[in-house]
Amino acid sequence: RRAWMTAAVAGGPPPPPPLNEEATKASLVHMGFPQKRVLDHDAFFSGLGGEYVCPRCSSRVEELPSQCNVCKLTLVSSPHLARSYHHLFPVPPFTEGISAVGGTVSSEVSKVVQCFACQRKLDGANATGDDQTPSVCGGCKSIFCFQCDVYIHEKLHNCPGCENQNAGC
Repeated sequence: RRAWMTAAVAGGPPPPPPLNEEATKASLVHMGFPQKRVLDHDAFFSGLGGEYVCPRCSSRVEELPSQCNVCKLTLVSSPHLARSYHHLFPVPPFTEGISAVGGTVSSEVSKVVQCFACQRKLDGANATGDDQTPSVCGGCKSIFCFQCDVYIHEKLHNCPGCENQNAGC
């Protein structure tokens, strides 16, 4: 009995069947952005009534995000959607060190480097690999201090240098 179990486990499970193209094809999700409407005092409704109104069928919904009970439309608020956007397109990690921009740590340029975000002067020549080491965005080649790097990746979710270039400033 144990020999059979050992042989079955050692062989491993069979690989999963390949997915067909239709199962992995990208598709659009229909979403509605309901408006918040206060219920009139004279209004009559049965069941649970919410303060949001479905844009497709005008039924009431209590909270967001949810799905309309009548037409099954996915209902979200625009702030919910905006807050989830950064999870889809995260900021790529920055490269540590000024040498990533083309200079060397001992060059004269590294002595006058400023953080693009907070304008703090960075001393690349004395960087010891801790929170004093500047980092460089791979897209716009802007230099950031450690604190701004952390803020960009954890809170802001957009590189200010790349956004500045995209704005045409």
